[in-house]
Amino acid sequence: MDADPTPVAQLQATIELPALLAGLFGSLQTTSKYVAFALQSGDEREIGELKLPDAFSQIQLPAVPSQSEFRTDYRRWIIGNGFRDGVEALSSFLEMTRTVANLYLLSEKHLITGAEYNDATIIIPRRFHRFGLPEKLTFLETEYGLRSEALDSILGINIARNCLVHRNGIVSDRDANTDTGLTITWPKLELVVRDESGERTVQANEFVEAGDEIGLRTVQYSRSFGLGEAIAFSPQEFSDVCMALFFCGQDLVQQVEQFGRSHGVTFRDDQSVKT
Repeated sequence: MDADPTPVAQLQATIELPALLAGLFGSLQTTSKYVAFALQSGDEREIGELKLPDAFSQIQLPAVPSQSEFRTDYRRWIIGNGFRDGVEALSSFLEMTRTVANLYLLSEKHLITGAEYNDATIIIPRRFHRFGLPEKLTFLETEYGLRSEALDSILGINIARNCLVHRNGIVSDRDANTDTGLTITWPKLELVVRDESGERTVQANEFVEAGDEIGLRTVQYSRSFGLGEAIAFSPQEFSDVCMALFFCGQDLVQQVEQFGRSHGVTFRDDQSVKT
């Protein structure tokens, strides 16, 4: 009997799921750091004649129409770029998540063929990389049963990202998900205090009484933009969106762990993702 000509390789891998989630958090943290620095720098400087530093030749820059108008546009541009980079961070994270889920799936076989290895490490990753965020999320659900509870929020956030990148943030028919325009909803953490009068949200820099009870709760927060309106987010909203992206990643990594366990993968205590 002729031997099977298809090469066979033994696969062994150690995967640190907390490191996968930490990568997403690190990317979101870096994006937030640069947005914070840019906003602080813009607020602290007077706007004079604009020019690119250390550039001998450069395109002629237009005059600043007004200090207040320029600062408003600048803040919108900075936060919009941070918003875009945050979504891109999640998209890159989904690629790593797919890789891990696929390794767990293959681990059941103990031995895999060279063709299966090529599919897992080259062909499918290339195809997945070309997907947009919605297609990546659909693929993870279809192939591995991974679906974030924040899926609808992430899809809305991605619509806003596309509008910012491709249409300068002006909402068009292509972005509308309601009859009147675009509505984005995301989970938001609120600090709440419970006192004799009931429960209320704690505001920034608010003093609370020593005997009050403090806790956290998750609420759904929404922003709506009409057709033709420019998308703009406050710094707090940008921060909340970054947290929503992280929550999505946390949810998916916990599901990946359960997916691995269902396929016979064993985990050390330090390889599990804690809530």
